Amino acid sequence: MEGYANVNFGTSIIGLLALGFGISTLVIRIRTPERFAKLQTMKEQLGEKAAYRLHFTAYTVIPIMVGIIFLLGGVFGVSLRSF
Repeated sequence: MEGYANVNFGTSIIGLLALGFGISTLVIRIRTPERFAKLQTMKEQLGEKAAYRLHFTAYTVIPIMVGIIFLLGGVFGVSLRSF
């Protein structure tokens, strides 16, 4: 266990969950985009292009970025309380 002395497993797990969420929304968006009920509502209110951009950013890009940051932070021993 000496090699894992600095790893913060809580932060790493949160990072993996966020990364998994972002990747899963990306896969669902590619395979079955009609499953996103919020996207349909956003299209009606904002228009198609703006809705896709906002939805993609909020549900795919940001979770993937947060997941990577938390995962790396956890690997290097950073606690969530430090963020």
